[in-house]
Order: sequence, then C-alpha cells, then structure tokens
Amino acid sequence: MLGNTCGKLLDYSIYFSFDRSGYLRHQKAFTPLDTSELKNKVGIVTGGTSGIGLEVVDFFKKAGTKVYVSSRSANSQNNSEKIKFTSLDMSCFKSVKKFCDNFEGKVDYLILNAGGMPESLGLNEFGIESQFASQVIGHYLMFRLLHDQNKLEKGARVIWTASGGMYLTKFDKQFIYGKKTPYDKVATYANAKRAQVILNKMLARKFDVFQAVMHPGWVDTPGVRTAIPGFFKFTKKRLRLPNEGADCINWLVSTKDAIPSGGLWFDRKLRKKVVFPWTKNTKDECDYVLSSCESIYDQLTKG
Repeated sequence: MLGNTCGKLLDYSIYFSFDRSGYLRHQKAFTPLDTSELKNKVGIVTGGTSGIGLEVVDFFKKAGTKVYVSSRSANSQNNSEKIKFTSLDMSCFKSVKKFCDNFEGKVDYLILNAGGMPESLGLNEFGIESQFASQVIGHYLMFRLLHDQNKLEKGARVIWTASGGMYLTKFDKQFIYGKKTPYDKVATYANAKRAQVILNKMLARKFDVFQAVMHPGWVDTPGVRTAIPGFFKFTKKRLRLPNEGADCINWLVSTKDAIPSGGLWFDRKLRKKVVFPWTKNTKDECDYVLSSCESIYDQLTKG
C-alpha cells in the first residue's frame, strides 16, 4: 500500500515519472511482449532511422514483420528482403501522396513517429509551418491516403508518437501558418504534439481503424541531444534509453488486450490528455485541427 502511494507521488512529480527511474518502476508491472502474430505482417515507420523509430524498426525486424522505413535520411541502398527504406520529408505533402500512391500491398501497423525541431521558421509549399506540416498534417495525409486507397488491413493499428511536453500547452492555430512570433522551436513542437493528441481522438471517432497516441517520456535520442542541448545537459543522467522510449509503441502494436481506440498512452497505461485546465481546447478549436488536415487532403486529391 505504501509502495503504491509512493509510486503515485513520484508520478505526480513528473521528473521521477518521465525519467528512466519512472520507466524502471513502471516496468515492474509489464508482461513480456507477445510477437507471435506479427510475423509476415507489414508495418510502416516514419522517422525510423534513428532514436525511438529505429528501435521500433528493430522490434519489427526481430518479430518477422516486413517494415517500410521512411525518413529524410533513409537510403534505399540499405534495403533488404524485410526492410525497405524510402527518403521522405513528411512536410512535403506531394511526396507523401506519391509514397502512398506507389505503395503496393496492405499495411497492418502504421507508426507515425517522425518529428524534429528546426532552428528557424520554415513554411512548406502549402504555407504550413514545417513542424505542424510534418508531424500533424503529413501524418494525417499518410493515414488518410492509405485508408482511402484501401491499403490498410482490417484490424490495422495506427500509432502516433507525441510528447509529454504537450501537457503544458493549449493548441493555438496561429502556429500552423507560422504567425506565432518570434519563432520558438520548443513551443512550436509542443503545439504540434498537442494537435496530434486532439486529432488522434477525432480520427478514432471518424474512422473504423484503431488509433492510439503515446508519449515516451524523456528519452536519450539524437534529436534531443541536438535540438534541445540545454535540456539534455540537465537531464542526461536521467534520460530513458531509446528502447525504453519505444516500449509503449511495441506494446500497443502487439498487445492482445482489449484496449480503446483514441487514447493517450504512457508506459502501457491509459493517461489523461489534459492535466491543467488552462490547456483544454474548445470544440471549435479541436475541429479546426481536423478541418485544417482535411482541407489539405482535399487540395491534394481533388485538385
């Protein structure tokens, strides 16, 4: 009883929950992953050449899943029978459409993981800020195009990688077109991750496809080291290993538990999406996230 109380207090602290000590504490309740049903299935992992995405690719590889890996640095010369690499910038919507149009076969697991924090403000060909373009709209387009082209298997699972940083922010549509000035890469990232959480729930209601969004806690990845060096320096002795950050994705892919669609997960447990009242968005603000994605989809597909 005392142990449970102490654990809850440590989780409330955030620092001792999102860090590696939190993972090791939560891990005590984990059961071994059952990958028996993943063999000969098909997965797509965006941002799969480093960090958490690379760990998910390795998980699929060991399970016998054929996996298609996309990232801006992916090199098709590294292709093998079970792993196919595609260089893809998720903020380039026409490239995302081309990837989906050319994709052959059906997908069982769609892992929408790509993310980054550019140092300066950039807008894509549709005038969308690059982080929102790649992490929100680009991922929506990949899901929607594969869905509408009947390239998702019945029972497919779609998993989004968010960030615990979104807990501190409320979605603000000004970020979408780069109108939030001066440009703050961390605030822009958190806004995109909040939008992912909002969008995931709405997609779960709109489409008959399992959707989940997870956050990995604080993980030692190349992106963290280069994009937020100050945070890395402060927390480097407490950061999770990349495979620990990927664990919840791998569990969501392989679990046979009856879990609800549209939930936010952390360390294999369903979590609250809003902790602080001032970060809760109105229905109209949430609808704006989806309508922004749908508008781009219509432009791409209907001319």
